[in-house]
Amino acid sequence: MKKYIAVTGGQLFNKGAQAMTFITADEVAKRFPDLETVVISNMDARRSVEEKEIYTFPIIKYPKPFELILMQNKLGRSLCGIFGGKDAKKYIEIMENTAAVIDISGYSLGSDWGYKKTVFYLTRLKVAYNAGAAVYLMPQSFGPFDYKGIMAPFIHGMIRRNMRKVNMIMCREKAGHDLLKEKYGLENMIVAPDLVLQNMGVNTDNIYKKPPVLQDIAIEQNSVAIIPNQKTMLFGNPEALSHMYKQMLDILLKRGKTVYLLYHSSEDLSICEKIKKELYPEDKRVILVTRELSCLEFDTLVSKFDFIIASRFHAVVHAYRNAIPCIVPGWAIKYKELMELFGQGEFMFDVKGEIREEDLENAVALMCDRYQEYSHRIEAGLKDVRKKNVYEYIDF
Repeated sequence: MKKYIAVTGGQLFNKGAQAMTFITADEVAKRFPDLETVVISNMDARRSVEEKEIYTFPIIKYPKPFELILMQNKLGRSLCGIFGGKDAKKYIEIMENTAAVIDISGYSLGSDWGYKKTVFYLTRLKVAYNAGAAVYLMPQSFGPFDYKGIMAPFIHGMIRRNMRKVNMIMCREKAGHDLLKEKYGLENMIVAPDLVLQNMGVNTDNIYKKPPVLQDIAIEQNSVAIIPNQKTMLFGNPEALSHMYKQMLDILLKRGKTVYLLYHSSEDLSICEKIKKELYPEDKRVILVTRELSCLEFDTLVSKFDFIIASRFHAVVHAYRNAIPCIVPGWAIKYKELMELFGQGEFMFDVKGEIREEDLENAVALMCDRYQEYSHRIEAGLKDVRKKNVYEYIDF
């Protein structure tokens, strides 16, 4: 008898990944009460014993890359079981007793992330299905697949073979679905909305051994949040983005808004600090929030704003699931398709290109004037998005 459901691709540092991990643990507990959730995350496995002990699910590490490659067949797993390290032996024990692997990567398979990440992603899928586990890729982004160099044919072949063996691939965007179909002939796919967007709430007893008291932050009326993303600095021009934030903040302050600088992932705190320190050090209408919040706390907090300006995908998701409109300086098709689900595409700005000051000013002014109307539009869209929960597709 199988004992586990393994959750891969998630972690607890980034609030989007944390939300997907929490929702998956909750859904597994509700739907498969005889199976134990195991979260596989190198980042979280390095946490202290005390930090990990608060959760209902154990957290383990991936084996070393060469061990993972060996584990793709039964002989390799046998050898790693004898000669491998502690992490490798634990991973094999879990995989060989896992009914299903639920992968909640937000965006891992694509040439933008390089060969290594692609090979790691595909290899762990092969280890799972070769060990007898069903494999479900929950809604996530895919592509582009513009691999270059002598490794490109190998990578393309690996994607074609390994993705074909997956029980179901759930594509967050139609663009990713069509790419996988056209380039690799895959049929085991559907287009499905983000799992956080669909979720109606979680039972914290299925996540924490002792549910914590959730923190609350008082938010002034007539407020807007700005939630940056370090990745926009990689894909866009940092100097232009700094100017963009100043322009938006100046408009918001003239409109009488109080502006909160929030971070959705710990790596983004430095951007918030820089905006406050360099642009508005003495202005009490610009409030820097440095408190670390869980995804559950963030979800409650974001519902208190008139609208938000966000570059973190799951910050936008958290806002939309609370019917809060967004202006989004983004860098990938995932933002555009998400916003078009709710008729909000006009508020997407691609940081890879030039963002015209006039367009940005018009968008902020329009949102200030009509955010309630856009909120009602999002509420109507959520009814369609929530017609079927993606976890209903899991059947093994």
